[in-house]
Amino acid sequence: MAGLLDPHIGRGLLNTFDTNNQFFRYPLAHTFASEHFLLMELRRLPDIGSDHFPLLVVLDYAANTSETNENPQQDAGDQEEADKAIDQEKSIDWQRIIEA
Repeated sequence: MAGLLDPHIGRGLLNTFDTNNQFFRYPLAHTFASEHFLLMELRRLPDIGSDHFPLLVVLDYAANTSETNENPQQDAGDQEEADKAIDQEKSIDWQRIIEA
């Protein structure tokens, strides 16, 4: 919805969670950038003792990359789905939850 690009698309799965389970891991880390950046490097780094693997993302700022990058297109219903999620979040009484 924000028009940001996901450099993970088309580059396979970088399973960043859970370092404690060798058989069931999934890509939990997310990286988004505006169209002004080109992806130079994207890779998972070795375990550093966390439950997540670190993710290295190297971006290069170049103001004229908008012709190179493909802007994301909204699917039908994306705006409605985003509005609904925002409305649900707004309806939560966070102060009451925090004080509990």
